Amino acid sequence: MTPRTGLRLRRLAACAAALVLASPAWPAPFVMGADHDETTFGGQWMRRVYAEAFRRLDIPLQWEVYPTKRLTVMLEQGAIDGEVQRGEGYAAAHPQLVRVEEPVTVGQFALFVAHPTLRLDRLEELPATDLRAQFRRGVVACEKALKQLQPADRLFDVTTSEQGLQNLLRAPAGRLVHCDTELAVTSALYSDRFKGVKSIRKLLVLSESAPMFPYLHRKNAELAPRLAAVLRQMKAEGLIARYRSDVEREFQRRYRHRGTHCMPNELLIYGIVAMNALVQVILIWRLRFPEGGRWKYVLLALGGPAAILVAMRLLVAGGAIHARVAEQTMWEHWLTLGASALLLVTPWLATLAAILDKKRRAALAATSSP
Repeated sequence: MTPRTGLRLRRLAACAAALVLASPAWPAPFVMGADHDETTFGGQWMRRVYAEAFRRLDIPLQWEVYPTKRLTVMLEQGAIDGEVQRGEGYAAAHPQLVRVEEPVTVGQFALFVAHPTLRLDRLEELPATDLRAQFRRGVVACEKALKQLQPADRLFDVTTSEQGLQNLLRAPAGRLVHCDTELAVTSALYSDRFKGVKSIRKLLVLSESAPMFPYLHRKNAELAPRLAAVLRQMKAEGLIARYRSDVEREFQRRYRHRGTHCMPNELLIYGIVAMNALVQVILIWRLRFPEGGRWKYVLLALGGPAAILVAMRLLVAGGAIHARVAEQTMWEHWLTLGASALLLVTPWLATLAAILDKKRRAALAATSSP
């Protein structure tokens, strides 16, 4: 065999290997399921990771968002092609699904609470307390850990992380814990609904290092090793960590920017209250009362809302109620609603009282005249 012939054979072998290893074009967009949309911290991070991964795989990517529990059903039925990430134990509970053997993130499962001093050193201490516990439906690690220990009458599930955190804020202080992933709670706390909430904190970590894997429908099993290789390469390049840092900076910047609008909004509310009171004062002033008869109603129209504002400010400053509605308990929420209603209604009541008083005076004057 001549050297030239050998070179040709090697080239032919290389071409044949390339043809064998090359994957056929994906017939349709790969539908990836997630439980957070692109407006959330976690949703935006995962979209950047998978956008790059599937770009490298040369496969078009499409997203669908469902509640966590619903994602399992959709994936098992083949309505979606894959799911962004689940814990390692998810494979045992759903053996018909294919796990991509490279974790996309390493997260935490933890208990969260809205109380500054509540302490729990071990999960085994939970049943001895009077705490109620909740977990996000579909988070298998939380469900399994809590059902082993917590009495059924003090355990329930919620559909979303946002719902769970809202329950924490509305429950009596220190009476409820929420089990979820650190990423899901971080995403929720970056949302507008929880802007400025400081009271929610991590109480107890269930798993310090929990690798989170992508899962595929079995019809896409051949894609699993290829996706694993791409994710492994992206981690080696530091891309996944960089994407998280980039998204976190963007959300923190957006969060600070939104915070600058708090004072103008507050001034707008004060302006509405003041204008409402002023209109009622003008109406009262136009009523023809005897000398000094209308002053008490003017003072009521102006002083009523002012007194309510001062009282609410004192309650907030004294720590009796939370300043943000999202952090308030049920009774604090109803108190705030009542005070808000009185701010607008009190000047109208003053005007109504003035009109009735004038009619009463006119009636008395008519009966007393000869």
